[in-house]
Amino acid sequence: MASIKKHRKQWFIANNSDFQIDHLNDFLSIALSEHAVLYYDCDLTLTYFDWPDGRRTLVLGLLLGTPESPETMHYHCGRFVAITSEWLSLDATGSMGVFYSTHFSSESSEIICGSSCALISEVSQLPISGRDLETTMMKFDPAPLSRLPNMKRLFIDQQFNLKDGSVVVHPRSILPQISSEEASLLLGKALTDVALELKKTKRPIYLALTAGADSRSVFSALIKAQIDFNAFTFALDEPRVKLDAQVAKALCNKFGIQYESVLSEGSNEADLQTYFEHSGKCGGERADRYVSGNYYRHLPDNAIVLHGGAFEIGSRGYEKNLKKVRFSNVEQAVIDIEKGFYENYDESEKNAYKEWLIYRQKNPIGGVDMIDCFYIDQRRGAWGAANRQAEDCYGFDWLVFANSWSIIDILLCVSVGERRNKVVQKLAMEGLVPGILTIEPINPGVDLTNKSRELIDAAKRRLNNIRIKRL
Repeated sequence: MASIKKHRKQWFIANNSDFQIDHLNDFLSIALSEHAVLYYDCDLTLTYFDWPDGRRTLVLGLLLGTPESPETMHYHCGRFVAITSEWLSLDATGSMGVFYSTHFSSESSEIICGSSCALISEVSQLPISGRDLETTMMKFDPAPLSRLPNMKRLFIDQQFNLKDGSVVVHPRSILPQISSEEASLLLGKALTDVALELKKTKRPIYLALTAGADSRSVFSALIKAQIDFNAFTFALDEPRVKLDAQVAKALCNKFGIQYESVLSEGSNEADLQTYFEHSGKCGGERADRYVSGNYYRHLPDNAIVLHGGAFEIGSRGYEKNLKKVRFSNVEQAVIDIEKGFYENYDESEKNAYKEWLIYRQKNPIGGVDMIDCFYIDQRRGAWGAANRQAEDCYGFDWLVFANSWSIIDILLCVSVGERRNKVVQKLAMEGLVPGILTIEPINPGVDLTNKSRELIDAAKRRLNNIRIKRL
């Protein structure tokens, strides 16, 4: 049964060793340099990599595989922060969020960065403030907003210096556009590689399985790699979830995978209170219901729990909400975003969006537009990171299977029409496990458009031609 603990797997870095952490029973500390001391919960995984040029990288969190260099770590799947030569950097989508001080001083004792607003607030006595997320449509604080004074959330292409508090940009970009057939072959291999790295961990693997294409993509990779895993669906009292459970069960029965539709086990107010203290009420959309209903009870503390998550980056999420946003005009764009999501932002949220817009106009992600950047920076880098931090209070590790720039690269490098209809994912699934798309429909009740069918059929024909030529 999953155990819960406040501040589990959280950390902060201070400029000296004077911080009193006696009340944090499971916390340890190590000196990173003469300028920085890491304070961390003992359940956080620490891994060191030594490089041929003499540099050393400390990774906080879960990283799969062995990177070739410190500069390519975000191409690997995981949920982590990397520290190399006093520079801190993020994984592909910033899924382990980092808040850093904007009032850096080496002369006073202070926290310079950390993973949790709640933890930093408790240790430093800084107040947490912000709008009640339960009253919002989006249910997250837009990056770079922090609920702590004089702190910001780090963007995915930024690096933070632990010695002087400076922030530099390491630009990201995607591949030139390629055909969906070529992309599907690359994606199939990339997904299988992640699955094979998971096998090496020798930890219990659980998959949150629904009727959607994203979790089925993960399912296909696990089947292809012949990994032992269990699957589950949280059985909330919603019509959509009932369909999810029906499809997930059928898939698992077909391939002999142990499956459970997890029902609520009453109200658990004690765990819910711990969860809120851990997250500072800064994250989580459904997680409060999962915690209260004790849905996590079947997940072992040493498990890695997988879900689709970042696949949505490729499918133009929020396109309808953002199609009328005038991104070139910062002031007007914030108003348009507000209208697109039927929101009523406070001043701190409006200012955060303005700062994000100015930053992304100056530092674009090469090859994608502002709609894609919004999904990467806000949906994954802010909302997704907040959700994962909130659920860190449990022993198991959530892992966003597609949280690798290698995979994101592939998802984004095909035509917009193919992306909207997840053509590359579906071709990759079919390539990994022939027939996987016909065992049960994807999202039953949500009919594919004629255009989507035509794109998939045409792409399948072209893929078969490529395979014949290779033979």
